[in-house]
Amino acid sequence: ESESAAWNNERGRGWVRDHVLMDALMAPILDLTITAARLSPAEAVLDIGCGARATTQAAARAGGPRGRAGGLDISVPLLDHARSLAGQAGNVSFLRADAQTHPFAQEFDVLISRFGVQFFDNPTAAFANMARALRPGGRLSVVAGAGIDLNPFFSLPLRAAERWLGPAAAIGHGPGPLAFADVGRIEGVLPAAGFADVAGTPTDTWLTPRGTVDDVAELALNSGPAARLIATQGPSAGDLAEIRRACRDAVHCQIAQAAVQGLPWGVSESAFSALDRHHVYQYRAFGAPSLALK
Repeated sequence: ESESAAWNNERGRGWVRDHVLMDALMAPILDLTITAARLSPAEAVLDIGCGARATTQAAARAGGPRGRAGGLDISVPLLDHARSLAGQAGNVSFLRADAQTHPFAQEFDVLISRFGVQFFDNPTAAFANMARALRPGGRLSVVAGAGIDLNPFFSLPLRAAERWLGPAAAIGHGPGPLAFADVGRIEGVLPAAGFADVAGTPTDTWLTPRGTVDDVAELALNSGPAARLIATQGPSAGDLAEIRRACRDAVHCQIAQAAVQGLPWGVSESAFSALDRHHVYQYRAFGAPSLALK
């Protein structure tokens, strides 16, 4: 299944269903995204892979009444939900488009993304195309996941799923939530796409999901590499129930271990925190869009 098809079917509907829990989990990443972008009043901002609108609206607030923020996504279910949540905000708009091929006008000062740019078939071509949306001197700032071993919210459910489905395929550089884990690789991709002063900065962030252990386990299984393994293998209802049970047990065990060790994973069944590592990539566009594609 292609990325577009997945985000317009069950994966997109799943994110709509889970958006309250997901936005709560991702609140520190949202703050990191907005802070790293250093948005100024009156700037025009485009949020790539905007999802259910949280990052887009945060950018609009940072820009003030003279600024504006656009959200771009390929998912109809997510965009419909984003529009319903955004209401009548005058400086927020949404567009369904593929950032890899959309004919952008040169109208934005900043491109931002919270986990929305790791799903491109050809990242170099995609970023070269997005560079055309930036005015001279514009900039891009995105947050992306580091390796799976540094992200318990992904590794814990994946291990639970692999117990029943066998090892997942190696996580490489293809489209997926961890495609930007290799800082050196991305620091090479972006100059080839027409960006200068490229820097990737590892940043550790505490993520604290809401809800019960069951809620947290289900949310973890519905996102990241575990969800992709389950979708690929198509387990039986019985196997899926066992995977859910294993993930719940792993979450519960992690909470208990953290409580004993005095670590900030939470001390009750209602929540836990995971120290995940992410990369903040920041770039400055070359002065002319014609230089975007080498």
